[in-house]
Amino acid sequence: ERYEECRLRIHLFRNEVRWCGPQKVLADLSQLRRQTNSVAAADLSAKFHLGLADLASKLALLRRARKHLDTARALLPKVEDQAVHADVLLGDVVLTALESDVVGALQHVARLVPLAERTGSESLKFGAVMNMAHLLVCQQRFTDALSFIEGALKDRRYGGGSAIAL
Repeated sequence: ERYEECRLRIHLFRNEVRWCGPQKVLADLSQLRRQTNSVAAADLSAKFHLGLADLASKLALLRRARKHLDTARALLPKVEDQAVHADVLLGDVVLTALESDVVGALQHVARLVPLAERTGSESLKFGAVMNMAHLLVCQQRFTDALSFIEGALKDRRYGGGSAIAL
């Protein structure tokens, strides 16, 4: 029961950072940290640190974001869920791109695409391919980027709110 509550709170935290911005989550952070530490589950701790990395990057604290991402990566040997592994790799893609290392980000995303396929998560597969396309655009490889975008749109198997943005 405590595990499930913590999992849901971390999920809410990560979505608030992603969709509402960093200002929304700062007040509840210490309570969530205590709850995550008390549950002491590696997968929840990794997800919490991924959320902290996302928060730090939105606040332009890239060194702090890298430290949280490294902490999440250090927990991966104790985490079986491949989606968490893929989330850490996706964090590497994004943070490396924010650090202006497009070549490094492309190397990470090249490892992410097959991992995303293995997880079966449609949103993760779509995100991996779209990140690949954006990075290819940064390298002015427009034809390659367009083929990735067309493939992602053709193979997309989920709808909902994302259909509006597309």
